[in-house]
Amino acid sequence: MPYSVFLKDESFPLPIEPVSRVLHQVLGGVMLDYFPQLKLHYGWIAKDLDLSTADALLAALESAGFPALKKEDSEPKGALQLYAVKKAELKEDFLYAQIGITEALTSVPWHSLSIVSIGSVPITKQKSVVGEAKKHSINWGVTALTGIPVSKTKTVKTTRFENVSEQGVLIHLIFAQEKILLEIRPTAFNYAYLKERLATNSRENFKTLLQDLQRFATQACWTRVSRKFLETGELKPDFVDAKDFLRYNSWILEKS
Repeated sequence: MPYSVFLKDESFPLPIEPVSRVLHQVLGGVMLDYFPQLKLHYGWIAKDLDLSTADALLAALESAGFPALKKEDSEPKGALQLYAVKKAELKEDFLYAQIGITEALTSVPWHSLSIVSIGSVPITKQKSVVGEAKKHSINWGVTALTGIPVSKTKTVKTTRFENVSEQGVLIHLIFAQEKILLEIRPTAFNYAYLKERLATNSRENFKTLLQDLQRFATQACWTRVSRKFLETGELKPDFVDAKDFLRYNSWILEKS
């Protein structure tokens, strides 16, 4: 029966050097097969290990001060289905979210929500950039008397589009049993569900959304990064991209 070994801790970044030394001691040359994973800052260490090797790696990590756990790989977890949610209603009993291309709101009970994760990732947007003004000669035709071409100089400004990357916030709501991950981008989210609580600026509306999640998602696991954000308003570390954030949440799901 193959086993996987995970770190329990959400420390960032993953301490590559000491962990790789432990891997080398236990796995030998096989360490090279898992080294690419160590470059990512989420806690999956090794998979497809036999029981004795998994136990040895677990003991070595524990003795080196890295709390870890092992899991059987007998039951495939399956990939999470990711849906971008732009419209939802947060109510006492259910989360009503617009999933997919339909306009209808799908209801999911709060008690089935497994993980709430908030992260800061680079988001690429297109921005129009006005170029330098350039003069162009335009031929207006010829004069009737002399037949000499008549031209006029006109100043033209060109516009181009550039990709601009900026840090943005993502909220991932993971429903483990349903294999569903709902992704909310606060800047693109429709806050109409707030009704009379709707504020005049997006920052206040985002705060209200988080307060609602705190109130309703009491049975869900909040990641350490998310809890720190609620306490201090800081989102550190920043993830490399949205896929890196997704990998992190997949690890949280595996170890929770």
